[in-house]
Amino acid sequence: MGIPNVSFELLKGQLGGTINLDDGIAGLIVSGTATPDIALSEPKVIFSYEDALDLELSGFALREIQEFYQFAGAGQELWIMLVADDTLISEICDITNPLAKKLLDASAGRIKVWGVNVELTSSYSPSIPSAEGIDADVLAALPLAQALCEDFAGRHHPTRCVMGGRMFDAGKIAELRDLKQGSDNRVQITLLGRSLEELDSDPTNHEGKEARVGFLLGLYSSLSVQRNIGRVANGDLGLTEAFYSDGETTAEELMNAADTIHDKGYVLPIVRYGKNGYFYADDPTATADTDDFNSFARGRVIDKAQRIAYNVFCDFVNDDYSVDASGQIGIGELKRLQGGIDDAVNQQMTAAGEISAFQSFVDPAQDTLATGQTKVKLMVQPRAYHKQIVIELGFSKTIE
Repeated sequence: MGIPNVSFELLKGQLGGTINLDDGIAGLIVSGTATPDIALSEPKVIFSYEDALDLELSGFALREIQEFYQFAGAGQELWIMLVADDTLISEICDITNPLAKKLLDASAGRIKVWGVNVELTSSYSPSIPSAEGIDADVLAALPLAQALCEDFAGRHHPTRCVMGGRMFDAGKIAELRDLKQGSDNRVQITLLGRSLEELDSDPTNHEGKEARVGFLLGLYSSLSVQRNIGRVANGDLGLTEAFYSDGETTAEELMNAADTIHDKGYVLPIVRYGKNGYFYADDPTATADTDDFNSFARGRVIDKAQRIAYNVFCDFVNDDYSVDASGQIGIGELKRLQGGIDDAVNQQMTAAGEISAFQSFVDPAQDTLATGQTKVKLMVQPRAYHKQIVIELGFSKTIE
């Protein structure tokens, strides 16, 4: 123990500079081969790439998990499920099937964001090539994943989905489905892929034309909820080359079309002139620009606020309290209702820089004696984003 003395332990992460690991808990459904330690369709939780090796995972599944942990780092909780090659993504996301729903149920609400990625093989045949620029099965899965996420949000387990826009067709950008015509604001499609040459794939087959889902999930797990994946200050993606999910088209080759692809609601890789490396352009969801949740970051923020609110107010259910002389909620109970949620959100989100401000309001004029219902209004003021920076530059005869 040494000589008796006074010592200090300096606390780190008290200024909101660290990530709440629970916010980054992800789920990954990926094609793979069963091993003695994990069967197909079996939910399993791991905490490192080494855990995946211990499960004797290999090939596509192992590569997806490895890329997740490149960003997330060892120790991050990841729920995984293996499915057979060529399993339809629409089948996985269908709430009536025991696949994605089974994984989300198994995590008991711990999964905040989940992704689906299935390796393509030469036997895969539905709608190839798609008339809308990416695999038609992915587009069919969009509303199914949305419905599944909404179901879990209704059960106080809000979650969001990332899907790979596999088999991107660089020759059909004009025909590419405009996701902003939809309303699937809990789902996102990424087009970042891998090089066929890197994978030693045969271009005549479909292998290698998947998008990188584990890669994006790992980035989300490493960022606080309000962070946009396209934030330049995050740093580049650490890639020596960035390909679309056809395995052949580079980010550089489509820079002139990047605005069009982005404006149709996809996550895509870009180069930023004067910056080394590659970046995601933005974090859109498959919904209209007028939707408050057209950004994945905005969705993650409101999901966290919902989870906090549920945890606070669940303790109030069936609790009794005093009313004032007019039969309305007493001032003491009003303060208890508002104080609990204000403290929780401000401590966990405002102080961490995840939102700009928060306010709660309980109308004291509610007739709760008659209805048994107490209405609480929660208002989250989000952080703003520098989406477009417009600079007016010119000469001036004088400077004031």
